[in-house]
Amino acid sequence: PEEIKKYSLQLGKWLLAHEVTGLVVACNTITVQALDLLRHELPIPVIGMQTDVALLPTEKRVAVLATPATIAKGTYQQSLAERYPAVDVVTHACPGLASAIEHYRREEIEQLLEECRSLLSECDAAILGCTHYPLVLNDWQKLSPACRFIDPAQATAKAARHALGEQSQGDGRTEYTFTQEGCAAMWVFRLFGPNATARQVTIEE
Repeated sequence: PEEIKKYSLQLGKWLLAHEVTGLVVACNTITVQALDLLRHELPIPVIGMQTDVALLPTEKRVAVLATPATIAKGTYQQSLAERYPAVDVVTHACPGLASAIEHYRREEIEQLLEECRSLLSECDAAILGCTHYPLVLNDWQKLSPACRFIDPAQATAKAARHALGEQSQGDGRTEYTFTQEGCAAMWVFRLFGPNATARQVTIEE
């Protein structure tokens, strides 16, 4: 957790130095481990992932799929227990899955998802509690067609628009940057088209 907080604050300060006026933390692990720190240290609005998930009345057993750090913090489990006390909540930590998706290692992705098959077969819905996981949503749906997969990023985008929209002048620019080599640029082009630009940056400690 301390390392997560350290790197999160470094990233936040780097973004602040590049004149951002609001920050959306599009990472569940950082949200549950370092959101309070970022809000305390940065003089701009900081929006975290929305962990208050809405379930359908028919969904009685729900899985939380996330990184070990997110599962260990228990934020999704607590939120579900408070809002839906009658719902059975089960969790599955997926170590290595985010990295496999980020670097698009197909065989490893398939192996790690396969480990979730038995659990998902007994669930009505599953929360994709890592922002990498929806990038392979089709794979999740093929793995368990009867399960509804919930992406908290959708609610997060609405919350960010509500919180930051009034400040927007509509004249911002779009930049995609990443700190590690690998397939980050590939994902930018895949998600935002061939005309998008992406570059690697170094974050000073």
